Amino acid sequence: MQVTPQQLQMLQKMQQQQQPQQQMPQMPPTAVNILGADGRPTPLMVQARDCVDQSALHQNIAENIKLMDKMFEPCAPHRGRVLIVSAGPSTEKNLALVKAEQEKGTTIVCIKHSLPMLMAAGIVPDACVILDPRDLNGTSTHNIVRKDLFKNLDTEKTIFYVASMTNTSVTKYLIERGAKVVRWDATVADIHTFFKYQVQLSIPGGSCSAIRAVGLFKLFGFFDFAILGFDCCFDSTPKDVTAMLPDGRPKYFKTIIHGQEFLTTGELVALTQDIERLINNPHPDIMLEILGGGIPKVLYDNRKKQKTYEEMLKGF
Repeated sequence: MQVTPQQLQMLQKMQQQQQPQQQMPQMPPTAVNILGADGRPTPLMVQARDCVDQSALHQNIAENIKLMDKMFEPCAPHRGRVLIVSAGPSTEKNLALVKAEQEKGTTIVCIKHSLPMLMAAGIVPDACVILDPRDLNGTSTHNIVRKDLFKNLDTEKTIFYVASMTNTSVTKYLIERGAKVVRWDATVADIHTFFKYQVQLSIPGGSCSAIRAVGLFKLFGFFDFAILGFDCCFDSTPKDVTAMLPDGRPKYFKTIIHGQEFLTTGELVALTQDIERLINNPHPDIMLEILGGGIPKVLYDNRKKQKTYEEMLKGF
C-alpha cells in the first residue's frame, strides 16, 4: 500500500485532533450542559473508554489480521458525496431521503444498527462500517442481539469495512455468509506499538463506528459528507427510563443544549462531543451537512459560522 505525502499529512492532522483515548486528551469547550445541584446549567464532559480490556483488543486485532486478506487503501480526492446513516430516531423518518440520495449517486454508508432499517426499506447500502469488540451473540447497546442485525445482507453490493479490533465472531460470521469483508485499523490500544509491522495506517478519533466512518471515508477521498441518524437523544421515553448503571448512576439523563432539553445517555454524550469537534473545527477539511434532527442539528444551527469566500472578498 503506497501512501502519498498529502495522505500522510491528512492522517497526521486527524491524529492531532484527537489522540488515542489512553492519553486522556484535554477536552474542548462543549455546549452540552446538565442541571447542577444549584439548578444552574453545568458543562458536561464524557471521557469515552474502550468497552473491553486492552488484551482482548490485541487478541481481536491479531486474529483479524489473519482472517481478512483485503485491506483498505487511501484513495485520490474526488467529487463524490457520501451519506453516513446511523441508527437514531430520525433515520426511520427519513428513509425516503436516503433513497433519493442513493438515486442521485450518493454513496450510502451505514453502521450495523441502521443496516436492518435500510434493508427493510429496500435500500441496499454500499458499505457498512463495523467497530465492536464484543461477541456477536451478545446484546447491543440498543438491546438487540448483534447477530440479528445481520440477518438480511446483500453480499454482492454491500462491502463490510470491519475494524481489526472487532470481535472475531463477527468477522467469521460475515465471511461464512459470503460477505465482502475489508479490514481497516482503528487507532486504539497502542496498535502501532504492538502491531508495528502489520499496521501502517489507522483511523483516529471517535467514540463509535459512525464517527470513525467519517475518518475512514475521508481517507477514501471523499470531502462532501452528509450524516443522518446521529440524533444523540431519544424522541420518546425508553421503557427502562429508570434503569441504573452498575456503578449506581442513572442510565438516562437530561441535557440542555442551547436552551433545549434532550434525554440522552453517557454514550450518546460522547458521540455529541465527537460531532461538536466536526462542526467546530476551525480548519474544516470536509463539507458537512446535518440531515434529520436531534442534538447535531441544534449544534450546527448554533455554530460559529465562518465567512464564505464571497463574504471575504467584500472586505477587500
